[in-house]
Amino acid sequence: GPTYSGSINQIRAQAPLFTPSNTTIIPNHYIVVFKKNVKPDGERFYNHFKRVNNKIKQLSLEKDSNKVGHVYREGLVGYSGVFDQEIIDSIRYSNDVDYVENDQMASIQDTQSGAAWGLARISHREKLDSSTNDKYIYNPIAGNGVTVYILDTGIYTQHNDFGGRAVWGTSFVSGEENTDLNGHGTHVAGTVGSNTYGVAKRCRLVAVKIFGKSGNGPVSNVIAGIGYVSNQYKSNTAEAVIRGMAPPKFVANLSLSTSFSQALNSAVSALVSQGIPLVTSAGNSNANACANSPSSENSAITVGSIDVTDAQSYFSNYGKCVNLYAPGRSIKSTWIGSPDATNTISGTSMASPHVAGVAATIMSMYINEFTPNQIKQMLLATATKNKLSNLGPESPNILVYNSPPGN
Repeated sequence: GPTYSGSINQIRAQAPLFTPSNTTIIPNHYIVVFKKNVKPDGERFYNHFKRVNNKIKQLSLEKDSNKVGHVYREGLVGYSGVFDQEIIDSIRYSNDVDYVENDQMASIQDTQSGAAWGLARISHREKLDSSTNDKYIYNPIAGNGVTVYILDTGIYTQHNDFGGRAVWGTSFVSGEENTDLNGHGTHVAGTVGSNTYGVAKRCRLVAVKIFGKSGNGPVSNVIAGIGYVSNQYKSNTAEAVIRGMAPPKFVANLSLSTSFSQALNSAVSALVSQGIPLVTSAGNSNANACANSPSSENSAITVGSIDVTDAQSYFSNYGKCVNLYAPGRSIKSTWIGSPDATNTISGTSMASPHVAGVAATIMSMYINEFTPNQIKQMLLATATKNKLSNLGPESPNILVYNSPPGN
């Protein structure tokens, strides 16, 4: 069609701009999502970036406030960037663009606050008492052959309790060293798979650092982290085909929350559809989890928190977007600072890795290649029913259960 000089592409209605509510918007930072027919690294894909960069030059707006940031080639296809009003306006006129979303801050979901009671609870059907509160019944090979990606503040991989099974993947946080400077990611990883505090004590743990020392960061970084896992899965799958081996078994844990984000939910959905179960925290606002992301994404496994009395934690989000509950109050796990450091903290961030560990356990116990939805259904089918109290409206009375050997 005819080209209109004021736009980056043909005349059309502008693509919608989604602005998340009740959150910290990052001014002039955007996530641009391409339509399904724009293929990564295809001609349309490159032409779009050429036009954006030409437009910036044409308006003599070359500066740090006008540039492309992350480029998303896996799953969700698009990019993030910092753009002046004129540039984002003209990007929204492009036929390539499905929608644009204001970037916003996402953050870890912990609250500061002997035996890891959470492990004991998920291996018993009844409420814990003095005879069971420190006894964890588990399969010693749990997690064997499964890789769990921890999208978080990083992992202090040298911690003794990981026994060399925690490795560094990548970082999307500039200006910080490749380690966990916060503690949260190390704690979460420890609950998934450390020797003492972990559910699945034989799994491999990979650090994908999306948040720095502060424990928060842009949603655009979270999406970049998801893209990294997607890419790893793709290359490992290709390698397995070449070597005649079984496909890789991955689980992703996202102990984080932000206000509802269509872009983040779409990225999660794309990763899950590749074959990777994604477990996330319900959030710590004592509110409906459907108002947050990625807890509102249907394909994710969303986890609320309970305390040692089997009551929903005072901070836990609730509602129909929660799939099940796990221990999240006063959870002891690995920490930063020294190779034997531990810390006891609370949050739906602590509940999520209990479930990621059980998912890894299920995947390690069968040769079958289960889809993420089958894993979700198995978690729900084996879970402990109707033992929880103080649940928010429309919440499922379902507590994760780590089926002991022989059950």
